[in-house]
Amino acid sequence: MPVSKSRRTKRNGQRPPAGRFAFSAQEGQRLAVRLMVRFFLLAVILILGASTISDPVQALVSAGVTETMHKLQMSSEDRALEMRAALLRHTAAAPDDVRDLNRNELIMVFGNPTLVRQEGPVTAWQFASGECALDIYFQGAARKPAYAEYRVRGSAEGPAPKVMLDHKSCLKSLFVKVPAL
Repeated sequence: MPVSKSRRTKRNGQRPPAGRFAFSAQEGQRLAVRLMVRFFLLAVILILGASTISDPVQALVSAGVTETMHKLQMSSEDRALEMRAALLRHTAAAPDDVRDLNRNELIMVFGNPTLVRQEGPVTAWQFASGECALDIYFQGAARKPAYAEYRVRGSAEGPAPKVMLDHKSCLKSLFVKVPAL
């Protein structure tokens, strides 16, 4: 069904702008001015950062360059240690986020699992210390766990100890057993 002429034009007789991002002349000019102002501010910041005058912007730029150069010069062992330290801090701050770590990161944080079980499509990893255990379950070949659970370990002779460990205490006991990379 053809569209009537009244639907194709606006009330003032002009056609509506075509396309999804079509602007009126005024909107286009405002956008162009905003972009020019932002470009000018960025150019000023870059010029001040590159100047020989000692100012806070230059200090920030030089600190960023120094940090980047340091990271490029780091050995692979240093990068692995830095990554492990960051993962340890993140996991210690939020124990439940252990489910967000992939298989390689879990090994980096906790070392090799003390127990690995394969039951059909599910793979179970257990990281154990004297006080508690962390059980992690992967569905199929997934890199991230489907489920993770901390639990207090009992002795073979009797029930679990009466002292209940929280997630952070359990993590500390699991971190202790991991040798430095």
